[in-house]
Amino acid sequence: MTVRMIFNSYTMEANMSIIEKKQNREPAMRALVEEAGGRQDRFTDYL
Repeated sequence: MTVRMIFNSYTMEANMSIIEKKQNREPAMRALVEEAGGRQDRFTDYL
């Protein structure tokens, strides 16, 4: 089984928006991975 790691980054403005609005980005990332035919094993969000 192939395992891939995806790393993404946000601008400072996007980080502040995520923090201020208490957004959970995991569902959006899961949808992208599954749309591409993958399976999300875990999600870690370091802000």
